[in-house]
Amino acid sequence: MINRQVLVEAKIIEVTLSDSLKYGIDWSFLSTYRRTSTTTVGTSGFTSVVPTGGPTFSISTAAADFTSLLNALQTQGETRILSNPRVNIMNGQTAILSVGQNKNFISKVETVTTPGTTGTTTSFTISTSSVLSGIMIGIVPFVSESGEVSMTITPIVSDLVKMETRTFGGNLYQIELPTIDLRELSTTVKMRTGEMVIIGGLIADREELTDNQVPGLGDIPILGYLFKSRSKVVKKSELVVMLQPIIVSR
Repeated sequence: MINRQVLVEAKIIEVTLSDSLKYGIDWSFLSTYRRTSTTTVGTSGFTSVVPTGGPTFSISTAAADFTSLLNALQTQGETRILSNPRVNIMNGQTAILSVGQNKNFISKVETVTTPGTTGTTTSFTISTSSVLSGIMIGIVPFVSESGEVSMTITPIVSDLVKMETRTFGGNLYQIELPTIDLRELSTTVKMRTGEMVIIGGLIADREELTDNQVPGLGDIPILGYLFKSRSKVVKKSELVVMLQPIIVSR
């Protein structure tokens, strides 16, 4: 059994939610597929699922294909595929899928003072680290003797909220430390080869500022501010993760 491999195809999709879906996608459309089971996980969910902030998670397994589910998702809002990775995983081994941007920051500063004939000299050694702003998914598949696939899935959404500036060396130097908003869960699902796992409920708010002005008048120095306005729109989006495992060897 240990020499079996599982090909996992994943799609990470961003769905822009309309005002009628401000609390998330209406997953009732999954009921149109045969052999579909859905688990909704809130703050009082099962012991196998650990939500840490954010809205309710929804975990479903469905006997469907990517195309039909993508077409159904388009009825919920504007969709955009962020990533479509495929990975071969040995039975019982771990794979990590990640989508987003790595943000670099100064994580450590060491001060070295060297005495000299004309006084002391201070030097600094700087170490940098990076943090992912995006989504990371840990997957561990297990293949049973009957050919079923159990997958332990751990999605983690990491949002960079802000960079806090701190000074040192008599305010001559400054570093930036990140503040990260994390949402994560961990669960194990069982399915047949070729079936699909859908994870939803990873909702995020994004503010967009739009500047408007009266043509010509808004360009007048000083007085032009009287003919300008700024509007703020909060857009909600939900990340949907689809995973399809297929046993490829025995």
